[in-house]
Order: sequence, then structure tokens, then C-alpha cells
Amino acid sequence: MYVAHNRLPIVSTMWESEQHFQDWIQSPHFAAAHGGRGHTAGQAQVATYEVIYNA
Repeated sequence: MYVAHNRLPIVSTMWESEQHFQDWIQSPHFAAAHGGRGHTAGQAQVATYEVIYNA
């Protein structure tokens, strides 16, 4: 696993396929749960996640 800046990941999640991952980032749950707090709540940005694809 590649980890940028010598920081270990806080959470690791595996999906069955890339489509399952895409479905998750488009879901209301992702926006609600991972969108931050305060004025950023519900505005989740998948760009802030380090995504590692294994084929």
C-alpha cells in the first residue's frame, strides 16, 4: 500500500468493484456522513480521499 507523507490511513475500506465505490460517493449517506461539520456538512469532496485501486 502506498501512503503519502508517511501518514497511516485512519480508515481502510474495500469495495467489490469500482462501480460500488462510485455509487457510494454519489450516495446521500456519503454526503451526510463525510461532509464535515458546520458550514461544510453535506458538501463532501472525494478529492480529499486517497483512493487506491487494485485490479
